[in-house]
Amino acid sequence: MNQFKASFTKRTFKAGAMSVTLIAVAVAVVIFINLLANALPTAFTKLDVTSNKLYKLSKEGEALISSFDEEITIRYLVSDASKDDYVDELLHRAAAANANIKLVTIDPVLHPEQVTNYTSLGQNSFVVASSKRERAVNYNDLYETKYFFEGQEISAETYSQYAAYYQYGVTQSAPQSERSFAGETVLASALAYVTTDQIPVVYALSGHGETGMDSKLSGYLSDDNVDVRTLQLATSDEVPADASAVLIIAPNSDLSETERDRLNAYIQAGGHVIVYTYYNYGVGDHLKDLLGAYGMETVEGLVMETDTTMYNGMKYSLYPRIMNHDFTKALSGKYLFAPIAHGIKETEAVPEHVTVEPLLETSDKSFARVGFGENDDVTSIEKTDADAAGPFLIGASAVYTPEEGEAGRITWYATPYLTNTTYDDNGAISELFLATVESTCAIETSVSLATKKITAEQVVASTYDRVIWGLILVGAIPLSVMALGLCVWMKRRKK
Repeated sequence: MNQFKASFTKRTFKAGAMSVTLIAVAVAVVIFINLLANALPTAFTKLDVTSNKLYKLSKEGEALISSFDEEITIRYLVSDASKDDYVDELLHRAAAANANIKLVTIDPVLHPEQVTNYTSLGQNSFVVASSKRERAVNYNDLYETKYFFEGQEISAETYSQYAAYYQYGVTQSAPQSERSFAGETVLASALAYVTTDQIPVVYALSGHGETGMDSKLSGYLSDDNVDVRTLQLATSDEVPADASAVLIIAPNSDLSETERDRLNAYIQAGGHVIVYTYYNYGVGDHLKDLLGAYGMETVEGLVMETDTTMYNGMKYSLYPRIMNHDFTKALSGKYLFAPIAHGIKETEAVPEHVTVEPLLETSDKSFARVGFGENDDVTSIEKTDADAAGPFLIGASAVYTPEEGEAGRITWYATPYLTNTTYDDNGAISELFLATVESTCAIETSVSLATKKITAEQVVASTYDRVIWGLILVGAIPLSVMALGLCVWMKRRKK
């Protein structure tokens, strides 16, 4: 027994006991550090070392997301095996940036009863909710894909065609695609949507063969939480009271007298009507009456420009002078492509309480050709005595200011191509459209965040580079290793 007790006093036991104690303390410290690290925000525990900061919120995005001061819940629908790192990091960093945002992860596989209202949403989708309303965000909406051919953006259908052409040797260049993560914009838009007091509504007039709204422009309005609806004014008693604006895009038939009067009443009550017309369809009599009541009238014919600084190639491919106006502020330093337009001018007598504001103007060297035909040589066409002389307005806005009440407005652009983003290579068409349409929308939070490119850049090596690197990798390096090994072997052999 004494021998057993004595073993506890030996140096070996004390050393062993000290080792066990130190190990226990080290394990406890590691556990504590892990618990502390798990409690820290993602921004401090996960560093983003990607070149374009794919996993980190941008400064603008973090500032915008942290600005919402209402309680918001984000229900993140994902299982552990299906997590998308981009989406997962976005939501966790957003929750860390704003204490008012509560992130709840729901596994739809383990808990299908919790997602019965969101069966249309796939993995990595999420639902943003506040006490006012909620918005479901589908995973597919978080990514954008653009297609290019020889530097020009093309549609997905055209991309498929060019890919086939390249495969069969019809074209020398292959089409390219570029995928971007738009999560910040989509999330910020959803946060703004669920917290704003009132959602602005824009009505697009229908029933006259109007051109449908461009999908990109519609998407931009959606990002800014503007609700776009269709309006059949012929069967409505009036323009709806919640209308922030009414859009009329390239009608190919005239308004009815009743529709004209209802739009006029809407303007005089402080509303905003935005009209895009096409020279080939002309402007119907009742629409002419509406525009004339606010000091504007059409110039018949297709506008041709002869000032070489204001057109490109075809003389109807106009780059009009951009006038100083609230609608055109965002266009500073940019050019605007406004092809195939007719002219607008002020009426001889502008009605009382109306002010016409020019937006876009051609040069004094322009003219309007009536009866322009397909066989006419547009590159060398010259003005004749029968052609109306410029300058012309291509865009104008008339403000009606009553003695009492809110001012109304009617804005007129003389080409529907100003609603077509196919020709919007510098963003000017989109900027002008959004500034015009959203001018009366009272948007509380403007969402405009850059997407993050996730497509890897292709490294293209010249033939010379490929030969040099081939010699280095296949020849020089292996031979050097063999020579070094031979030297070591010979040195050891001599010992």
